Amino acid sequence: MSRSSAPLALSVVSVTDPGDVEATAFKIMEFDKGGFGIRHDYTWDVLPACLQGVLDPLAVQRSLFARPKRISNCVTALCYLGKQRPVGAKSFADFPEARLKTISMIQWGPDVLVRAKASCWYVDDNGQAVIPLLQPRKAVLSREKLAVYLALGRQAHCKGDWASARTELIDLSGDDRDGVHAVVTAEADLPKVSDDLLGDYVRTYIEAKKIADLVKAPREKKPKDRGMGDMFAPES
Repeated sequence: MSRSSAPLALSVVSVTDPGDVEATAFKIMEFDKGGFGIRHDYTWDVLPACLQGVLDPLAVQRSLFARPKRISNCVTALCYLGKQRPVGAKSFADFPEARLKTISMIQWGPDVLVRAKASCWYVDDNGQAVIPLLQPRKAVLSREKLAVYLALGRQAHCKGDWASARTELIDLSGDDRDGVHAVVTAEADLPKVSDDLLGDYVRTYIEAKKIADLVKAPREKKPKDRGMGDMFAPES
């Protein structure tokens, strides 16, 4: 299965130009070739501990010397965020009774499943549950794309017993030569995502995926011509 058949929600909003199927198809093919570089599974895994504010950022940074520099910078930035704004983050993995999954699926037809990722939640000062979503990639996304990303996360995670929860963005994007800074943005601070806009993203991605799959489809192999022509074809 290609990467684009079950992409992360962040990957979907990164490659989709709503309304421009051809441009999106090109980006999907590039994504299937190489993806987005470094995997941030570790960053997601340690997010709950970082947000609690109990970790020393400098000590954590020293301990990650064997990790890719980008991972080290992102995790360190999350530790600084935890010191500035400590919250009682609880890991999904540590509280299975909460019935929150690290990966929740959104079905976009028979050939596309969108994976929405999260790893923890906390309760804010107003008593509302908050599920933070990471944007750990260097590439800076537009505010519209960030809003759509949060909308997809809410659609996947904020349902059932968690219907009243909200999502928030922790943005770690940007050039990290001088270090990474974690910027927290609430849904209310981003553009409102209408059903029409979300529908544009869905339709564009699905149509672009069809084009990308056709381009990648292996050509049917023809039998080799051994110089016999139609010798064995039935006579007319």
